[in-house]
Amino acid sequence: MEVRKWIVGVLILILVSLPVVSIVVWVISPKFPINIMIVDKTVLTPEGNEHRSFNWILKHHKYVKPDETFYEIEDYRGFFPLDSEKFYIDDLDLYKDAQLDSLADTLDMVYFTDTYGIYYNEWYRQEELTEHSEMVYGRTSENDYKLMEKMHERQKLVLTEFNTIASPTSNPVRDKIENEFGIKWSGWVGRYMFSLDTTKNPELPKWVVRLHREQYNDAWPYTKSGIILVHESEKIVVLENETDLDHEVPIINTDKYYQEFFGVSEYIRYPFWFDISHIEYDDLVVSYYKIHTNHRGDSILEHNNIPNEFPAVLGDHIINRFYYFAGDFADNPIAMSAVYSRGIEYIDFFLYNNRDLSDRKKFFWRYYRPMMQKIMSDYYSVYHYENIES
Repeated sequence: MEVRKWIVGVLILILVSLPVVSIVVWVISPKFPINIMIVDKTVLTPEGNEHRSFNWILKHHKYVKPDETFYEIEDYRGFFPLDSEKFYIDDLDLYKDAQLDSLADTLDMVYFTDTYGIYYNEWYRQEELTEHSEMVYGRTSENDYKLMEKMHERQKLVLTEFNTIASPTSNPVRDKIENEFGIKWSGWVGRYMFSLDTTKNPELPKWVVRLHREQYNDAWPYTKSGIILVHESEKIVVLENETDLDHEVPIINTDKYYQEFFGVSEYIRYPFWFDISHIEYDDLVVSYYKIHTNHRGDSILEHNNIPNEFPAVLGDHIINRFYYFAGDFADNPIAMSAVYSRGIEYIDFFLYNNRDLSDRKKFFWRYYRPMMQKIMSDYYSVYHYENIES
């Protein structure tokens, strides 16, 4: 009995001390100075969910500014919300070419996390929050492209993601980005919806329903979960679970080589916004989306020239030093409370709800976090070495 009490006591002591130990290990671990610019033009609230998960990775792994202070949520360029529907803008549009050259010389990497922008209804809290309205601010600009180009010329890391090249970015700027990096947007974007019932899902865009009714004789017969697909021409395609889909959520598939290289799962659900893009060289595709359609769903996709398998991550960080994430990857409401706990990733299964198909946190822990840490670690090592050599 005494031995059992002793063992229980030791186990309790270990469980109580582990969080303290993990924080202490984080505190004493080294910092890695690197000069990063984050561009986010879609920040509705100070929480900065559109780039929050990348900030989590920077702080957790102690990638810091050149002065060795930490990157915080407010350390980005783009749209900054204030109180009482006020805001200010800090971006690259007023920079002269020489200033962009100087910036490209100074920066080590740039990450365009979201350039979609802010729209009148959502910013001024109109009743029709999910209906189309005029843009207050947004799109990838000419100067944004110029910085990407100058960074690429200097062989520095350029990270981009949905929707850097999609609407509302202008065709001339999109063409330049596509030509510079060898990628091509198909014109299609999509998203999983946990419910297509207009009375149950407040996130279901009203403009999608409206356009669908206009195109299909006032029809919106969907009540289950499913995937909406939207073309830049405003063509709407809906795939409903069971009716058109064998599996309701798009799946990101990764081959064995990249599973081991990045430490990611073979399959991972992706329940948020994505686009259908391609890259000039197939060997620069890390992972693929798969939409699991049934026979009826196959016919719908074929009729609209939409593939059921297409790239999710395009690029590399060693030679090309460019990535396009064909999804809203950095947009994830990750809590910052665990950021100081070294080793928290080993118990990540406590931090997401695997039964909730719309929960994006599993995607963060099992895909985005290990991939981004591998990219950052490798690039920091190579680029730091190159700087020392020069």
